[in-house]
Amino acid sequence: MSEKLVTDEPSTSVLGREMGFCGAALTGLRSMVGAGVFVSLGTAADRAGTAIGLAIGIGAIVSLCNGLNLIQLAAHSAYGSDTYGYSEGRLSPWWGFAAGWTLLLAQSAAAATAALGIANYLLNAVGLSEPIAVISTALAIVAMAVGMTLKGVRLSRSTHRLILLIALSSLLFFIGAGIASAIVSNADKLTVLFHSATTQPIDRVALLQASSLMIVAYAGYGQIAGLSQERQPHSIASLITALITAIITACLLYEGVTIAALSTVEAIVWGETVEGFVAPLERIAQNFNVPGSSMILAVGAIVAMSGILLHLITDLAWVMWTMGQQRDLSSRFARINAAGVPALGVLVVGGAIACVILNGSIATIWSFSAFNFLLYSAVTHLAAFHLTAPERLCPRWLTGISLVVCISLAFCFDWKLWLVWSGLVVIGVIWRGINQWSNQQSE
Repeated sequence: MSEKLVTDEPSTSVLGREMGFCGAALTGLRSMVGAGVFVSLGTAADRAGTAIGLAIGIGAIVSLCNGLNLIQLAAHSAYGSDTYGYSEGRLSPWWGFAAGWTLLLAQSAAAATAALGIANYLLNAVGLSEPIAVISTALAIVAMAVGMTLKGVRLSRSTHRLILLIALSSLLFFIGAGIASAIVSNADKLTVLFHSATTQPIDRVALLQASSLMIVAYAGYGQIAGLSQERQPHSIASLITALITAIITACLLYEGVTIAALSTVEAIVWGETVEGFVAPLERIAQNFNVPGSSMILAVGAIVAMSGILLHLITDLAWVMWTMGQQRDLSSRFARINAAGVPALGVLVVGGAIACVILNGSIATIWSFSAFNFLLYSAVTHLAAFHLTAPERLCPRWLTGISLVVCISLAFCFDWKLWLVWSGLVVIGVIWRGINQWSNQQSE
């Protein structure tokens, strides 16, 4: 397959410039309705218990601040639609590389969670839940997604909206059926949820960890920020409105799913379903006594997470494409094949996702994604400090608070995540160092 070196930004940014408020809001919401709500929301509930509602709100507020900072940074970036270049253009090249590297780690883990989620819902629909079968199926799904991406398969805007419609319909069904079931069986379950959250002591560390996990679920704000390359004041205002709309909508959706779920099962039971190689919401829906409820959830989850997986593989490949152009990685990553796809990046991303899947623990994988995403956000906030007064869309103090919050939340995770992250960062630094030395020798 022939390849060529390109120097123009990806064509996806052109599509972004044609979007208005509705398109931007739907773009962000589409990325927020995926593995976070169908799979890993139970992990957050397992950490925070009935305080999960508070964690969802904290995650929304932090994500809103992160999104505002990212929009103002992206609006004045000299780079393309990817989020890697925003830090590269304001800080030293090493900081830019740190942003790109941690973003790759975070999103690769999120993609692995999506693949495992698809496998879980698919196999549970046919009565299978063996760990080996789930992991093998997830690897096969990633291989198929990589193959489709290499051939240049791209989902149209109408297809993306259909995917979002199917996902939202299944979640709204879950919320309605769950609340109705609770009212019929024992209406007190709905009030006990709020009562226990306000009367029982809250484990602050667990609450902060759950909040961190929810921030990844809201990570679709990065897609909205990428559209700010339009550089038009009225467009930027529309994107900010779209950001707020998408996050509030997702927050209400998460809260509704949580109420329906915890009115049916205990938080610890919900968390156990995530780690038990079963489909969490599908398994909970079986208690609704509504014919076909589990199948409705399975279809919604599989469709939503399939779209997310394809998007993440493509997006990460373009991040590596940009890093190849900036010589943070080998220039081979800056080549595209005949289908207009950065083939090497797609293959490396697919391999990275496969390696993460072999871990098998969704809670660990999602925590690793959250940890890296927080550190990536911290670097982007640091870059936002270098914006001049005319370039700023929000006050500098908000950027400072966001920076401190992201770093503080990262320190709430287990030291093992820091150890693994440190090792991967060392590998990245060595890789970049060797590449820089090779470039100097060739010049």
